[in-house]
Amino acid sequence: MINTALAMSFGERTAYAGQVLLIGISAVFGALITLMVVLMLFRKLISGYLPNQQGSQPTPTPPVAAPAPTAPVAPATNDALIAVITAAVAATLAEENSGVVPAFRVVAFQKVNTVSKRK
Repeated sequence: MINTALAMSFGERTAYAGQVLLIGISAVFGALITLMVVLMLFRKLISGYLPNQQGSQPTPTPPVAAPAPTAPVAPATNDALIAVITAAVAATLAEENSGVVPAFRVVAFQKVNTVSKRK
């Protein structure tokens, strides 16, 4: 077997490397384009089996009456609130760690607004 790399000049080896590079890149992009086309066909095929969500009208919700005013409730003391938060954290940690509660101490707490406002 003849070693063609030794028989070729630098220009021929560079041209051969360029051809291999183009073939490799073409194969990769060809596979990606084929995959994209297959996925688009699957989406079209599956959309025929799913109910049409774009054309359906949302059902109107009946108006909700305003809640009745409630008597003011005295705010909980900080000690009671800290005890409740500490118990909740301990229960959560015990649940996550198979019943073993790691040592921890509640130093401070802050109310966080978790309601997201979407328009």
